[in-house]
Amino acid sequence: MSDMNAKENMVAETQVQTQAKAAEASAKTAEDASKIARTTVKPATKIEPAGKKKTQENVMYLGPTIAGKVKQGTIFKGGILPATVQECVAQFPAMTKLFVPVSKLPEATKALNKKQGVLAAIYAQTASKF
Repeated sequence: MSDMNAKENMVAETQVQTQAKAAEASAKTAEDASKIARTTVKPATKIEPAGKKKTQENVMYLGPTIAGKVKQGTIFKGGILPATVQECVAQFPAMTKLFVPVSKLPEATKALNKKQGVLAAIYAQTASKF
């Protein structure tokens, strides 16, 4: 009978230890969730178009249409890009040169139509990447 009591005590002690570990894990999960809840997400950030510093000017995307992300000819007010477009830029940073300030559109369009030069090369690379 003494062996039976010892086994029961061991089982009870193991259960208490298991419950304590579960409570500790639950507290840690709640703490992590609290940290995540306090983290802010930036909805859209501003990019600096080619050749400009700190501009509020609208920019137009002259690159190829990327399905579900950005359409050629889209204008972004103040140069602010939505998160979906930022994902593309993060994957291929040279793509930022395809976001041209509206005041520079004539020059950029001519350069792009010549099918040579930096913009044309980035356009082709963007098309093949996405």
